[in-house]
Amino acid sequence: MTTTPPRAFAIAVALLASATAAAQQTSPTPSTHQLTADRIVTELSQTVHGDSRAKWRKQVPSATWRDRRGPREYPPELQQPRGLWCSMATDMTSGHQRDVVFYGLRTESPYDCRLEHLRYVIEQQSGIQELYDALAATIGKRFNNEFSNVAPAHLPAIAVTSEMTGAKDPKPQSWVDVRFWMSATRYIFLARAGSTVQVVSQTYILTEALRSDEILLPETGRYGVDLLKWEVVNALRPTDPETVELILSNEGEIEQNLAERAALRVLEARARADNEDQRAMLSLASALIVGRLRYQGESWQRDRPGLKPILARGVRMEASPFDSDVRYGSVDFAEDVRRRRPGTRWGQLAFLDRLSGGWTEFPDGDQYRHVITQGTAWLKKYPNSPYAITVMSHVARAYETWWSLSLAPDDEELVTASEHKEGAEDARLQAIKRYERILREAPTSVEARHARRVIVQITVGVDTGERGFYAVYP
Repeated sequence: MTTTPPRAFAIAVALLASATAAAQQTSPTPSTHQLTADRIVTELSQTVHGDSRAKWRKQVPSATWRDRRGPREYPPELQQPRGLWCSMATDMTSGHQRDVVFYGLRTESPYDCRLEHLRYVIEQQSGIQELYDALAATIGKRFNNEFSNVAPAHLPAIAVTSEMTGAKDPKPQSWVDVRFWMSATRYIFLARAGSTVQVVSQTYILTEALRSDEILLPETGRYGVDLLKWEVVNALRPTDPETVELILSNEGEIEQNLAERAALRVLEARARADNEDQRAMLSLASALIVGRLRYQGESWQRDRPGLKPILARGVRMEASPFDSDVRYGSVDFAEDVRRRRPGTRWGQLAFLDRLSGGWTEFPDGDQYRHVITQGTAWLKKYPNSPYAITVMSHVARAYETWWSLSLAPDDEELVTASEHKEGAEDARLQAIKRYERILREAPTSVEARHARRVIVQITVGVDTGERGFYAVYP
């Protein structure tokens, strides 16, 4: 049996220790950027989209909250998420700014606004590219389907726009180096903005809601035009397709000689109509095409002789309330149909058209009251009308407008909240009542889709910013 000399053993131990130390020195330690990336991606994976505000308040007691105030179309300050959001919670729990945005899109019981959008804003004075690269690599390992170098036009709809940056940036900076990934239920975005790197997680539910936000409003109609116009043009197209195209054309100027010929043609057809239903349809068509007549100048009698036979059939050229030298065609035929044939298809469509415009000819600030009064009375008289759900939706939105006006922020122009306070809480309850009925009786209608968008916020008392039936001249 041989033994290792003591001196040789000591040398071996020393060499082993030296090798171990060298190995430890050459093993890379995670950088600060990588640790930040790991922490954020881990939190992204653990956050449950769809959590309620109540649950988040318990989970993150240090968060500061901001609830929605004011109209949807014109947010009072820059850093506002788009769409029908309820609340934003901001915290620094992980050492970086985290914004969580809650929306009233889900109808789980009990009602509450729920987490649909999560954003990290990481301020970097140096090493911003290294942090960006670490996040890109770490997100890429966790999520699939990466899209890089994305043009803004090809990005999915995003709740917090690319102009939103960290609070320390002196002014907004647009996103650059944008990437996004798709998971089973959400998009993950990565971008740089000013001196920040930003990471966003947003659900598909919210993305689809943002895309369709405008088309879900009942006043846009089922086919991109209001219901009266849709019904008229479909009835008129077999006999006069040229007039139909003029009625459906853009609101800008149309060739006036074509408009004159079309108006005269429809007016003459109206005079020849041999039954009341056809005459009513042509009366509404006349109103639509006559409204496209326009003259700017000193004397239409001298400059536009083609208007003379049109005016002989009850049309007027009325001065614009805004421009003294501009006149527009006007006729009372639609109102005649509404008053004289109220229970018919065309009479009801004429009523609906006037109601959807706030009832009054000029904005007086009380449109929502007119819509409630007229719409409620009409529903009692025609509860089984095919247009009852649409009228009910207008009434619900009028009540919603009343309640929302009572919550208007002090800096909203042309609105004084105190003028709408009386009766506002009852208006909120009335809006909920009608939206719930629409959801029960017509769950697949466009009116029901709108009801689902707002009923959660109204029920939990968060301002929807509805101004559909309120306008005043400044």
